[in-house]
Amino acid sequence: VPARPDRDRRSLRRRRLVQDRRHRHASRHLSFADRSKDMLKVGGENVAASEIERVILTVPGVVEAAVVARPDDWLDEVPVAFVIAAGDEAVPDRVRAACASMVADFKVPRAVYVVDELPRSTLRKVNKVELRKVAHSDADRAAATRLWIEEAKTDPSGDDE
Repeated sequence: VPARPDRDRRSLRRRRLVQDRRHRHASRHLSFADRSKDMLKVGGENVAASEIERVILTVPGVVEAAVVARPDDWLDEVPVAFVIAAGDEAVPDRVRAACASMVADFKVPRAVYVVDELPRSTLRKVNKVELRKVAHSDADRAAATRLWIEEAKTDPSGDDE
């Protein structure tokens, strides 16, 4: 099969543009908005992680924020936030309060983790793959806990101890 570099370049360009969410201005310039893989599917609604991150960054004491999806039994996925805070313990409560007042209920992060630093890729971008692993492992622990509680409630031995 002969190589067709012009066709390969066009195909690669199309794939890259499909993955990027962009906005065309009236001046016909394109601006990058977000990556499509950073979209969360919350109860059938598409939610851009960047929308929630912008709200979180307005909270005093938040230095940096990243939002990823965590699996959920009822809503498919729910947002989880990782923030770098400037030494204030009340930041998670303020983050949830700010999100509750500025975005729809289903977009409010179900958990806010205060971390010292966010994992970075070699290009110094936030490595959301690593954050998703943390969020997923947290969901696995929660699911295991729910299962253990349900099993304890239906103990066939009849022992109350």
